[in-house]
Amino acid sequence: MGAVDFCLEKKGGINRLLSEMSLVLLCVIMFYSMHIFVFWGKTYVVYLAISIFVSIRMRFVTHKISKSDLVSCFFCLVMYSVLDLFHLENITSLFSYALRHVFLVCFVLLLKDTEKKRLVLLFTRIFVIIVGISLISFILYLLGVELPYETIRYDGNTNYSDFKCYPFLLIENEPGTIVRFQSVFLEPGHLGMISALLLYINGYSLKQPRVFVLLLSIFASLSLAAYVLLVIGAILYYIMNSKRVLKRVVLSFAYLLLIVVVGVSYYIYDPNSIFSRLIVERLDYNEDKGLRGNNRTSASFDSYYEQQFYKGGDCLLGVGPKIFSQSSWGDNRGQGGNASYKVFIVKYGLFGIFVLLLFFSVYTYYHKSKLLFGLLLLYIISFWQRPYALWEVELFLFIGAAIFLDESVYKNKGFVCVDRY
Repeated sequence: MGAVDFCLEKKGGINRLLSEMSLVLLCVIMFYSMHIFVFWGKTYVVYLAISIFVSIRMRFVTHKISKSDLVSCFFCLVMYSVLDLFHLENITSLFSYALRHVFLVCFVLLLKDTEKKRLVLLFTRIFVIIVGISLISFILYLLGVELPYETIRYDGNTNYSDFKCYPFLLIENEPGTIVRFQSVFLEPGHLGMISALLLYINGYSLKQPRVFVLLLSIFASLSLAAYVLLVIGAILYYIMNSKRVLKRVVLSFAYLLLIVVVGVSYYIYDPNSIFSRLIVERLDYNEDKGLRGNNRTSASFDSYYEQQFYKGGDCLLGVGPKIFSQSSWGDNRGQGGNASYKVFIVKYGLFGIFVLLLFFSVYTYYHKSKLLFGLLLLYIISFWQRPYALWEVELFLFIGAAIFLDESVYKNKGFVCVDRY
């Protein structure tokens, strides 16, 4: 009997170790999708991490699969089949469809609930540590302290200028530009977007030090999109986390009005400040694009989208990533990037955006959480400006948040996860 207990304990220890390893690998994949500079040009990193992760998780596919997980995996398969199979270019893209999309995401969906919680916590902690150190370097940089650096370049897109790479900090090497905080990521907007989503998932609890770090990163990024996500996310969380919805809706609009009044007043007081120029001025209305800050697409792309795209058959399934990248209206090197929900529609068509929304909606439905529904709305708002919902960092955070925010299971942000194998 003692030998049996020893074997079971040993097996449980191995499973716990493999579980933690798989979560660490997922964090590596998530950071890779955010274009963290240490992984620039190293595609092999993500495929190596995925291969090891899938190999590890094969060991865990022995427990009974719930109906919700089975349905989620089915719609995951449908979604990626529509997005990928109609635009296959070669055997490499077929391999990417199978490994990076179907197998990887399905195995994440099949994680145990406690593993999904731990994934969100682990990524948040690593993210906050990196950003926290970056903020210290950023403050020293602003104070004029001489820090060692080297010049690096992101070869994935020639629209980006060179960067000065300081310890845990990237600064755009472009004379005359306003210095914005982007930590170790490609754009300040990428940092701000993920920080805003993490704030919602962490409940905006000011008792948690990580919330202050996330807030500081958003403010220092000077990203209008991040500011909008911060405000709307806080309002959504405030409304969804209450039984007295109508009262909180009224209060939320009052708070929003107060923020607008303060912002406009500050702009009138100091129209030449960095905040006024990068944030308030971009809220000005433009007849062509609505808000002036809605500048995520170029004129040539807008012309194609509005005058040609919907007149052909491509509007159903899209032109595909390859044609998009090779077209003057798609790539627009030298004219600025194209990052809008319209880009996703052009790449994958109306059917593509339908199956994307269907997957997220089905997953939200099966978890029946008001807070998760609020997060879905926040994702849709974020997608409007940056169509990155299928970046592994956003996708996996959403999958994990379904358990992390589950009102019937998760009540205290200071919970202790206990997993039994």
